[in-house]
Amino acid sequence: MKKLHGLVISWYYPPVNSSEGLVTYKLLKNSNFTYDVFTRKPQTNSENIWDRDVEESELTADNVTIYQSEADNEKEWVDEAVRFFEQHADEYDFVMSRIMSKDAHVAAARIKNMHPEIFWIASFGDPLVDSPYLEIIKKRSNPFFLKQYYVKELPSFPKLLRLAISPTRIARKKVWEKERIEKMIFPNECKAVNDETFEKADLLVFNNQQQYDLAFSGEKAKYQPKGVVVFHSFDKSLYPKTVEPKNDNKIHFVYVGHLDSLRNAKSVFDALGMMKKNDSLLSEKVHFDFYGHIDDMDKVAIVDNEIADLVSLHKNITYLESLKKMKEADWLIMIDANLNKLLDEYIYLPAKLMDYFGAGKNIFAITQLRGTTADAMKKTRAGKVVTHCASDVALYLSKIIYQNYNPAKRNEKSLSEYDAVNVAKMFDEMVLDGIQKEQKGC
Repeated sequence: MKKLHGLVISWYYPPVNSSEGLVTYKLLKNSNFTYDVFTRKPQTNSENIWDRDVEESELTADNVTIYQSEADNEKEWVDEAVRFFEQHADEYDFVMSRIMSKDAHVAAARIKNMHPEIFWIASFGDPLVDSPYLEIIKKRSNPFFLKQYYVKELPSFPKLLRLAISPTRIARKKVWEKERIEKMIFPNECKAVNDETFEKADLLVFNNQQQYDLAFSGEKAKYQPKGVVVFHSFDKSLYPKTVEPKNDNKIHFVYVGHLDSLRNAKSVFDALGMMKKNDSLLSEKVHFDFYGHIDDMDKVAIVDNEIADLVSLHKNITYLESLKKMKEADWLIMIDANLNKLLDEYIYLPAKLMDYFGAGKNIFAITQLRGTTADAMKKTRAGKVVTHCASDVALYLSKIIYQNYNPAKRNEKSLSEYDAVNVAKMFDEMVLDGIQKEQKGC
């Protein structure tokens, strides 16, 4: 296979710790091609949690050279990416743009317009249009409206008066409204970028079949010949070879990653609260460790359910540290956003699920019973799938704790489909085949 050389334009890439950046890193590291990656320096003072997270300084690859922009905003970053390509245009066999952010596709489209001969691969981490997350954001009420405080807290009149004239509350209310307006405008911008990308890119990459089907429905069906599915992956070489066993006779559950108001652990904490009422010695049998950002309402749920002895919260850790924690666990907790009211089936493939697969431990997956996570879990037989209902969670946690429940034997052949070595090999073949067809005018 010819050793191709490509430019990858990605807003996120190590040392920035982000799901999209880590997915890209594993793919490139195991590819037979060589790459220049145009990305950004970590923004330690940024308001964006993904920008100021822990740094992944140990994640390097011999076939990848990283170029970090110091641009102050997205427009400057796009301009700089285009200039970078112009300076090295004759070195590249292809350009790959990866989202999120949409601006990577914006930069690649400008490059394609100036250099129609360059082979453009557009990779979609999440849908740019028809995003269920944005539909939920549109329907939210401003939490800093005075009536929201009244409904939530029933404050006394003096407190209500202080809130009414509070400069902090008023400022937060205005900021929230400004951000909401920006998010409601955002879909229009995304549609324009999405349309141009579908029209001009040579290869459209999606990470699961559900998103692929959604992307090519309706008027976009004509672009389906450009589409391929390339799964997220796990990299066996990144896990520790051995870990120290815990000798406390407890079953250890571990969650690693980002939780927020949509993707939250409330069903787990409510389930533990139910179980503790029936077993005052539950903390001697099981323990739950959560690593990473957690929503304030989840913290409230821990207090309300009086389960602080069962749950430990930890700060964000590096990717390699997270793989070690996964290997140390007895069970790994997977939590998807609860989108049952919007979607008949879940359309997002969690990158973390692939890392859980690679750890080789049982997975307790809280998700919709139809969709990407459920399909992957059933195919690989890697654990148990349960709904977001707290009683459902409690039922199967009880089976694990009291009845030594274990899922069926893992399907290693299906799991190998998510191995980064195999995913990268398939990706390389798709790219080489696409470039060869393009050169032949097919």
